[in-house]
Amino acid sequence: MMLMNLNDFEINVVIELISGYESAKIFILRVLKTKKHIVSANKYLI
Repeated sequence: MMLMNLNDFEINVVIELISGYESAKIFILRVLKTKKHIVSANKYLI
């Protein structure tokens, strides 16, 4: 479930705190399509 509106122009940076790989990957790819910055410490994904 996504709790934020990725089309909100006031949001410039998204912090990803999802453990694991697949869910985080899907979320980050969605965010990158909106050209927003991502902060993640997910070692599995990186």
